[in-house]
Order: sequence, then C-alpha cells, then structure tokens
Amino acid sequence: MAPRRDKKQGAFLVDENRKNNVISSIGTNFRPFRHRLTKEYILPYKDKPEYLLQPPTEYNYIPIEDWRELVANRLSKEFQVKSKKGKERKAKYVYIHRVSRKGYAGLQEELMQKTGSRKPMDRWVLWKLARLKKGEYDEVTRLVVEKIDELTKAVEEGKITCVGQKDIFTLALGTLEHPGRVRGKGGKKKPKQFFNTPKPTKTLEEEEC
Repeated sequence: MAPRRDKKQGAFLVDENRKNNVISSIGTNFRPFRHRLTKEYILPYKDKPEYLLQPPTEYNYIPIEDWRELVANRLSKEFQVKSKKGKERKAKYVYIHRVSRKGYAGLQEELMQKTGSRKPMDRWVLWKLARLKKGEYDEVTRLVVEKIDELTKAVEEGKITCVGQKDIFTLALGTLEHPGRVRGKGGKKKPKQFFNTPKPTKTLEEEEC
C-alpha cells in the first residue's frame, strides 16, 4: 500500500507495518538527491556565487533557507576534506556494487515488492545481486560468489555452523566486520545491533584462574 496524503494535516499516512521501510527508503533516496545537487548544481558554480543564490529551476520547491544552508555546507573546507577522504576510500574498493543510488536498502525493497515477501534477505544474497552486471560478475567478485555458494551448501547440509558475525559472508570474504557498519546491508546499522551478539560469559575455570 502506497503512502496516502492527508490533505488536512499536510502529512502522509503510512501503514504501521511499512513505516520503518518507508522511513528507510526516504533516507536512502535523500542522500543521493543531495549528492546530485552538490555534483550538478553547486560544485560546478563554486567560483560563481551569484548562480548559487537560488535553488535550481528544476527544484524550485526547495526552501531557499535549506538551499543556502546546503550550499554553505558543500563549499566549506570541512566538506572538501571529507569528500577527498571519501574519494580515496572509494578508489581502494575491490568489489564494486552496481546498485547506484538506491543502495542495499532500496535493492531489498525492490526485490520484496517483486516477490511479495516481507522477509529480510540474507546480506550475502544482497551483496551478490548488487554486483551483477548484465548477469555476470567480474573475476575478483566471482571467486567470492563461488565461496559463498559453497558455504551456503555446507550450512544447508549441516557440515558447518555459522553463528553471529562469523556467518557465511564473513567466512567467504575472509575478513572481520568493520566496527562501524555491516557489509551488505547499507544504512547505519552497527554490527552489535545487527548481529545482536551477547557478550561472552566467563566459565567457572576462567574465573578461578
């Protein structure tokens, strides 16, 4: 069910079961929108401030206060330093995804709508789908995909057990999770929130030692 506009209150009425998905989708789409404004309408005119006084004609519905605040932020030294670091990190990426602006959350929502399922997808499944290009993987990604498939089969056959952060995806990549984000999920979820792994408790022998 699509969000319904409440004309009286000037807001959208969203089904309670879909509220989190809608809010997540808004955030997912808002970030690339700001990126597009920055890339196409702000940075090209950074030496022509007279062109930045008003929002672009295409987006004249943006409040002028919000527009000027965005312009000031994007032209600040702090943002330039942050942007440079981001580009340097991106240059080091090995497994390039193909989901463009929608991100993992948008990809999952799109797949859920197609299948009619509301069950969250395993992150390694999303990771694989996000790197498909015309039905194929590049050589480096293909090796990881093959490892994921091998581990998935082993788990299904009961040959191995995956718990918490040591799941199929982590084993396939061979590297631990970053403490500040969860690979293959996007958004701002932290590993502790996503995996919900309890703190290890000491055994009686360890306490005695």
